[in-house]
Amino acid sequence: MKKMMNELTDSEKETLHLIMFNYTNKEIASELGISIHTVVARVSVIGYKLGILSGCVPGDKLKPRIREVVNLERIK
Repeated sequence: MKKMMNELTDSEKETLHLIMFNYTNKEIASELGISIHTVVARVSVIGYKLGILSGCVPGDKLKPRIREVVNLERIK
């Protein structure tokens, strides 16, 4: 997991930070000054880089899974 976290770009890390605080896609877009489409794309890339995106996973299910994986990794 650490290796994958290091592969995230700065903008993906920014997005991940907001995901961890339960921001909605709309709130993330507003906070970062980007479109919702860009947020959705970043969330997918983050899920892929963390190794939890396989196939088509709806965004509303992906963000909680990202939070779960990142939180578990911090505990280890």
